Amino acid sequence: SPDGKYLASASDDNTVKLWNFNREELLKYACNGLSGYLKNNPNVSDNKRSLCGVESSATAFLLEGDQLAENGKIDEAITKFEKALELDPSLEFDPQAKAIKLAAPFFVSKGMRLVFQGNVDEALTSYKKAQELDPNLEISANSWNVLCWRGSLYNQADKVMFACEKALELKPDHGNYIDSRGLARALTGNRKGAIEDFEQFIKWTDDEEDKAQRQGWVDALKKGENPFTKKVLESLR
Repeated sequence: SPDGKYLASASDDNTVKLWNFNREELLKYACNGLSGYLKNNPNVSDNKRSLCGVESSATAFLLEGDQLAENGKIDEAITKFEKALELDPSLEFDPQAKAIKLAAPFFVSKGMRLVFQGNVDEALTSYKKAQELDPNLEISANSWNVLCWRGSLYNQADKVMFACEKALELKPDHGNYIDSRGLARALTGNRKGAIEDFEQFIKWTDDEEDKAQRQGWVDALKKGENPFTKKVLESLR
């Protein structure tokens, strides 16, 4: 309207609405529609909640705790979970146990990132922490294989051999995991075992380039030679 007090809106259902362009009224209207979102969404700031005079609900604290725990921030997550329980005692869970269980997989993922960067010792520490936090944590065969393969490429095959075996315990017929163990075996002096693994991989894969490469490794190992020069290992990273 010319005086700035009203706003008109039209809809395709042939209706026209007049809105009172009063800030307080508009804010009240918006808050009525958004109160649930503001209370329960963990990503809403306290400043935005204060505009509508609402506070975080137990759900918001619970979800925020989940996010923190899943990013390895255990102590901060526990604080949020405790706040959720204060607001809603019916939730009935152990804040510390919940935070630890949610955090454990984070440290496996962190370990995978570290070993890709060549930080093998730090990666091993991260995997170990995940298992200490949750002894029942099921670490996937792929996660173990990443530690095996990448750790071997960074000349730490002796430290990651156990990861190679764990991957194969979970998936004994997976060619890529057998191949990874073959590399670790070759780098730790087990030529016979390495040859067996590479030959098994050659039978398993359909990739002709990989077949030819592994056959070259097998031929070299049978001659008592080491095909895994620094240059070769770097090219495989």
